Amino acid sequence: MFRRVFVLLFAFGIGEAAFAASFIVPPDRDFVRKAQAIVIASALASHTELVNDRIVTITTMSIEEVIKGDIAEQTIDIYEPGGRYENRATIIPGTPRFNDGERALLFLSRPGDHWMVVDLTLGKFHFDTDILGHDVVLRDLSDSRARDLDGKPHREQRRSAEGFLQFLRGLSSGGPAKSDYLIDAELLVSEATLRSGRIRALAFSANSYTSDCGGGTGCRWNSFPQNLFASSIGSIPADITAVQTAINSWDGAPNASINYVYGGTDGTHTQGLCGMPTDGVSTVLWERNILVCAGAPPFVCATGGTLGIGGISAASGMHTGPNGEMFFTTMEGDVEMNQGVNACIGASPGITVGNFNSGVTHEVGHTLGFRHSDKTRNNSAACSTDPTLECSTTPPGAIMTAVVTSGLNAALQTWDQNAAKAVYPVACIAASIPTSVSAIATSSSTAMVTWAPSTGTPTISYQVQRSITKTGFANVGSPTIALSFNDSGLASKTSYLYRVIAMNCAGSSAPSAYDLATTAIYTNTIVAGSSLIYAIDINEMRDAVDAVRTLDGIGPGFYTNGTGSPKRIAVNTLVHALDINEMRTNLNTAYSDLFGTTPTYTNSIIAGASLVKEIDFNEIRNIMK
Repeated sequence: MFRRVFVLLFAFGIGEAAFAASFIVPPDRDFVRKAQAIVIASALASHTELVNDRIVTITTMSIEEVIKGDIAEQTIDIYEPGGRYENRATIIPGTPRFNDGERALLFLSRPGDHWMVVDLTLGKFHFDTDILGHDVVLRDLSDSRARDLDGKPHREQRRSAEGFLQFLRGLSSGGPAKSDYLIDAELLVSEATLRSGRIRALAFSANSYTSDCGGGTGCRWNSFPQNLFASSIGSIPADITAVQTAINSWDGAPNASINYVYGGTDGTHTQGLCGMPTDGVSTVLWERNILVCAGAPPFVCATGGTLGIGGISAASGMHTGPNGEMFFTTMEGDVEMNQGVNACIGASPGITVGNFNSGVTHEVGHTLGFRHSDKTRNNSAACSTDPTLECSTTPPGAIMTAVVTSGLNAALQTWDQNAAKAVYPVACIAASIPTSVSAIATSSSTAMVTWAPSTGTPTISYQVQRSITKTGFANVGSPTIALSFNDSGLASKTSYLYRVIAMNCAGSSAPSAYDLATTAIYTNTIVAGSSLIYAIDINEMRDAVDAVRTLDGIGPGFYTNGTGSPKRIAVNTLVHALDINEMRTNLNTAYSDLFGTTPTYTNSIIAGASLVKEIDFNEIRNIMK
């Protein structure tokens, strides 16, 4: 049995990486508004031309998605100044260039007859993947100098591809747009390839997030203690909720299975990290004299010092953990907060409540076995010196940085979350196929798709797919945890099929059954006992029926009455039973082919004997939606 003790120094590091600058970089929201179009596209080929005796580089881009703007073409040409033409060349630093096959997110303007990237390289983002497997988009400012609107040096931040694209789609469509897409800047796969000549592993081992408990093996709980208590020598501070805050933060780590339980106060178990022998109870102790065991004098509000220590008091035996890795088994974990800390919580000078919460959360993290995010596993060197480790420094910071990262208020950051899910992963249960998928047109250009939640763990997201050909579904909705999706930019009088796929750590489910939506908006609402039927009602319904048939690939239906191609009836024309029955027959043929079932109708309509009722029209409309 052995002990591991980790020390947190209470200090705040301030650092800033500076770029060099001849751009004033606008905030993302302003940049979105500035662009006339925003697209995801891939470069097919580039060439140079002389335009008005000036060299321009023209790149043909294949459009994958139009996020903003009126671009209907499958390909567009991007014109940018400069390049080499025969024996002439023009070099303009900061001008975007594209490699064949390169996939990019582009903010575009059209000042004349040609599309250009907004503000040269500021409007071009490329896609990449970091060594944690995160898909990211990056703006390349390597050959330019940039400042922000306030004149300070600009620090280009790393954007999550999924989060940033959701932000752009939401803002461009007038919907919600959360600015929560910034993530820690980790080494990119492309950078790793350049540096080492090979691509580094996309995932770090679970042990790599732990302190070295001996021989390269980390410590972790194989089963969690029944309770984590708060105890005291001296008084327990008024902000005892810091312990509960810390527990809630770690227990709430996404895709992790940490299960600490707050046990209240207990003044009888006071051995902690420094006392001998261990008492078998995991505690957070306050106002402790840790000078002898940790070499830390009491904390002084005006000068700082050691806030506390936390770690694993006892570990015994070994067990198999995530991915078959071996770990020493944690038996007890304790935290000891230094003498003098209580008086400094919320004081000036002193420790803000938020930073104090972060400090306690940090120490509780050590009881889970986690190392410092900016240090090696034995805490002897910078994390960056070991390429097998994921690192997070200050800034951007993590709860587990060796020096408290100010302003986090116990909120787990990317590194902390990655550590939690690596060392204490949730068993991955595949997501079930989504059910109750329903699609309905809400206007002549939009459709709403809804579905019931899938089962499975951990977090499930959904991908919405659309087809206009009965086959060849394409993704139209980015992964979302919501159970609905509003599809916009649709063609009027057109039928679409929608289906949904559920995704989690086990991969993607099989597609759901699909449902039909037809962007046919009717002029008149037909109400039983009060509505007259007009020629426009018949003609609009025929258009909708023909849209379903076009989707099925069988073309417009046959209609006896009317003129033109396709036949439509004129104003003041009598509505016959034949008109209703033909629409039913034409619709049933396509519907049964698409769904394998034939719609049923309330009334049989017989020529010369049946009254045509409101329900006869609305049943047909409701089938097509």
